[in-house]
Amino acid sequence: MRTYRFFLRNQISSDALQQDCGIFYLRETDEPEIFFQLQKVLRAKKDDRIVLTVQRESPPFFDYYFIVRSVQPKEFVLSFEQKKENNNELAFNLELVLSLPNKPDKLAFILQKATELGVAKISLAMADFSDFKHPLKFERFNKIALEAAEQSERARIPEILFSGKLKDFLDQYHTKEKGILTVAMEHLSARPSRSEANTAPRPLGASLNNEAQTDDESGNFFNNINKKDGLSILIGPEGGFSALEKQQIADLRLSCFSLGKRVLRMETAVILSLGLAVLSS
Repeated sequence: MRTYRFFLRNQISSDALQQDCGIFYLRETDEPEIFFQLQKVLRAKKDDRIVLTVQRESPPFFDYYFIVRSVQPKEFVLSFEQKKENNNELAFNLELVLSLPNKPDKLAFILQKATELGVAKISLAMADFSDFKHPLKFERFNKIALEAAEQSERARIPEILFSGKLKDFLDQYHTKEKGILTVAMEHLSARPSRSEANTAPRPLGASLNNEAQTDDESGNFFNNINKKDGLSILIGPEGGFSALEKQQIADLRLSCFSLGKRVLRMETAVILSLGLAVLSS
């Protein structure tokens, strides 16, 4: 038995799924993309299992399990098997604030991996050193996130948006009441004293930087952060932040962390930063 997983795209089929669904008709007219994938690409057959998810903004999240009973020219006839809670989402809202990279393929890779790691929102910003000279194709971005969310068995698809210039994003972010914004900062020195911990730049810890120490034995900076109101992680572009952006980050007294002594590629910094945040949950 093969298993395929999809987010429902269409409100009509989503409404029908949440009713008494002893038999569910997955029709080409309602879900053309899913129907095409199952019929033409995956060639789903009788007795295969299909897991359908209706995206929600907040828990509880549920997956609906079906068995294929019949494959018709214009519909799949599915027999309901079980409704199961999906607990694969993080316990806190995680946002990636991404300075636009120099290549579309690099951006696509980062969007895919960020989705797999559980981000709820991806804000794209134009930093001073961003060299992205291509149109922002959100239809493609959203498809990448959708497919990555299905592959990683998530219950949510992250929101992807363009937030303009990084300078403006930082100004606007600071005036809103929301979760903590942290910054991955290259060449960060040892952390401040305990009394300064909430106001000065802080490194990641001894596990990645021998000159740094943290309050937490694991060396994970994010273990010391209260994430109940959400956590945002800002990643700079190739070449890092400009002097003006670093000054703005310092003036806003944002919490910063180090990823060690070596200079990492942008996509590596994203994966490592998000991974450490996820492990701290």
